Amino acid sequence: MYMANKEDKTRFGLYLRDLERGTDELLIEGLGGFQSPYWYENCMLLADFRVHENTTIYKVDVKRRRLEELTPHEGESYFWPVGPWNGGFFMLTDENSEFKFLAFYDLEKREYKPVWKGDWDVEHAAVGKKKLLFSVNEEGFSRLYSLDLEISQPPEETCSSACSRSPRGRPTSTGSTWRRAAEASKG
Repeated sequence: MYMANKEDKTRFGLYLRDLERGTDELLIEGLGGFQSPYWYENCMLLADFRVHENTTIYKVDVKRRRLEELTPHEGESYFWPVGPWNGGFFMLTDENSEFKFLAFYDLEKREYKPVWKGDWDVEHAAVGKKKLLFSVNEEGFSRLYSLDLEISQPPEETCSSACSRSPRGRPTSTGSTWRRAAEASKG
């Protein structure tokens, strides 16, 4: 699945690539702006950048070739899918908040609930089989937290700059520990 502006140079459409036949099929006609598709085990999502810091998430119905907006909102709000889990997916959002936080969207109930919310932005997150990793920018530091998905517990803290998924689907951290310039200069 990928986005391209084949039909109309001003709009990106959602295409499905058949690797065996070498053909492309237009699933959704072009939307304005930039979209990023995510194909999870439990659903296909499309994150849509409307304008800076105003995004929304759609669920793609491949059979009917339709989009269902999962995060309708008024004004500017940020919504970004992170990864699937059980009957939904984790996402980052700042809806009704000064800071971006981590939330879980339940596809059956069509609603989300905060998972971790603080006084700093959640920068990145990655979902593995048993753990959810996320980094939080705290006064110039990027702190990496680990949340056990099998038991509800407060997140454990480590330090790193970002996180992603390994080729085997395990959450990994990338980058290095960040320190403020003033502290780094002290040695």
